[in-house]
Amino acid sequence: MAPRHSRRVKGYDVEVSRDLISRATDKISSELDAWRNRPLDRLYAVLMIDAIYIKIRDGAVANRPVYVAVGIKEPVDDTLFRGGVVTDPVDFSRDSGTRVAAHVLAARGLAPTHESGLRRGNPLRTPDRRGSNPRSADVGRTAGPGIVGHTQRSRAESRGTMEHRLRPLSRRGIFTAAAAGVTTATLAACTKKKESGGSGSGGGTEDLDVIVIGAGVAGLATARELTDGGKKVVVVEARDRIGGRMFTDHASMSVPIEFGCQVIHGAKASTWDLVHKQKLKTHQLTTVATRKQPGGSWERSERQDGGLWDQPPGAVLPEYKNYRVIGGYDQVLAPLADKLSIRLNTVVKRVEYSPTGVVVNAERQGRPVTYKARAVVVAVPVPVLAADTIEFAPPLPAKKVEAFKAVPQDPTMKVLLEFDHPVIPEDADVVQDAAVPWWLVNGSKGEPGYKGQIFVVVADSPEDTERLLALPRERRHKEVLDVIRHITGDPKLRPVKVAEHEWAKDPFARGALSPYDVPDADVIYEPNGDTLYWAGIITESVDTSRDHGRKVAAQVLKQLGGR
Repeated sequence: MAPRHSRRVKGYDVEVSRDLISRATDKISSELDAWRNRPLDRLYAVLMIDAIYIKIRDGAVANRPVYVAVGIKEPVDDTLFRGGVVTDPVDFSRDSGTRVAAHVLAARGLAPTHESGLRRGNPLRTPDRRGSNPRSADVGRTAGPGIVGHTQRSRAESRGTMEHRLRPLSRRGIFTAAAAGVTTATLAACTKKKESGGSGSGGGTEDLDVIVIGAGVAGLATARELTDGGKKVVVVEARDRIGGRMFTDHASMSVPIEFGCQVIHGAKASTWDLVHKQKLKTHQLTTVATRKQPGGSWERSERQDGGLWDQPPGAVLPEYKNYRVIGGYDQVLAPLADKLSIRLNTVVKRVEYSPTGVVVNAERQGRPVTYKARAVVVAVPVPVLAADTIEFAPPLPAKKVEAFKAVPQDPTMKVLLEFDHPVIPEDADVVQDAAVPWWLVNGSKGEPGYKGQIFVVVADSPEDTERLLALPRERRHKEVLDVIRHITGDPKLRPVKVAEHEWAKDPFARGALSPYDVPDADVIYEPNGDTLYWAGIITESVDTSRDHGRKVAAQVLKQLGGR
C-alpha cells in the first residue's frame, strides 16, 4: 500500500510505513464509515468544491482525484456538506465544480432536480450516446426561487451514461477519505460562524442574552426586536426552514404556493411595513364567482372582503379586506430574519430555568447542543407544548400545563391543485357554491406570466374536515377533485399537480390553526419568573403573531435592560 517512492511525505521529514497506515486506518474505519453515511440536509446555500490529487496504486501507480464538498447552510452554520468522498478514475479536472457536486450527490442516491431540490433515491441522469441535452440540476436552493448552481455537460459525459455509487471502504479508500476529511474540516473552520452560547458538538463560548425557541413569525419578531435592542440572541428552530406555519413552497408547482397562511388580513395589519420595505406586490381578493348549475354561466360580484368574511357587498371595515402577496408570502420574513443568528434543524428537548439564567438542551441531527443565556422566549405552537415534547425544569405550574392542554384545535384541510389552463373565470378570486361548504380560492391570480391556474381548497368545518383527514391521501385528493369537476362542469378535468401539507401530522406544529379566543390566554402567556417567556403560541394570524412577539420582546428588554 505504501511503496518506497511514496513513503516520504513531501515537505515534511516524516516516514510513512505500511504498519502506520494499517494501524491508522483500522483505528478510524468505523467512525469514517459512519461519517460518510450521515444523512444529508435538503438545502445548502453555498457549496465549496475542491479536489485533492493523490497517488493510488490501481494496477499501476497513478494520480487520482479525491473530491471534497463543503456545504454552508442558510443562515451560515457549522454543518459540513455530508456527501462523503468519491474517488473515480475519470479525470474531472476540467469539469465545473457543480458537475462534481452532482456526481457526489449521485453517489449518495440524492439526485438534484429543478422541481424539488435534493431528492433521495432518484439516480442522476446524464446524456445518452445520442447527445441529448443534460437535465438541468440544482445543487442547492435558497428559501426563494433563486438557483445556486446548474450542472454543465462534461467531456466525460459525452462518452456515455455514467453512474457513481458509494463503494465499500477499502484501506486505500479510508486513507484517501481521511485526507479529504482533514481538508474539509480545515475549510469549515475557516468559514463557519461561531455558535453563540452553545457547548457540546458545534458549540461556542460567547455569552448570550436571550434564546428564542421557534423561528415562526412570533419568534422572528421577538428576536428582531431584541437584536435591534442591542441584545445577543440566538434563534433555534427544529425545521430546516424559517416561518413556522407560514410555509411558502417554491418548488412543487409552477408558481409559489402557500401550505400555511394564505393572505394578509386587513388593510392596516402590522405586516404591511414588511411588504413596503421589500417593495412587494399584493393582490386584493374582491371578485366572487358563482354559478347556478354546472356548465351554466358564471355570475360575478365585487366584495371588498373577497367573500371570506360574509360581509355585505359594498364598503367594509379595513380589517375585513384580504390581500395575497405576489411571489410568495414568505418574502415578508426577510426583514425579520436579516442578520439574525438562527440555528435550523435544532430540536429543543429540555429547558432549565432559574433566577440566574437558562440552559436549553437540544439535538441537531443526532448531536447534543447546549445553549446558555440570561433568558429564553418560547415561541412554538401550543399543541407542541400540550404534547409535552419539551421538558421544563423545574416543571411548569400545573395551571399553565392545563391551560396548554385545554386549548381546542380546529382541524383544517388545505389541498392545492394546479391546472395547465384556467378552470374558473380568470378574474375570479373566490368561488362560492351553496352545495360545497369549503373555501375555494384562486391561488394564482396576479402571478405575472402564468397561464395555468392554482385552485386552493380549504375545509375547516370540524365534522367534514375530520372525515376528510381520516381518508388516505389519494382518496381525499380524489374527493376534492370531484368537487372541482362538479363546480366547473368538466367530469374529465385533471390537475397537473396536487400538493398538501398535513399540519396535524407535522411534529413541530401538530395543527394548522389556533383558535381566536382562548379563555386562559393570560395564564398561558404569564412569564415564569424573570427568565422564561412565551410569545405567539396561540395567535391566529401573521400580524397578531408579529405583534405579540414585539410585545414580549419589550418585556424582556425591560427586564434585562435595553431600549
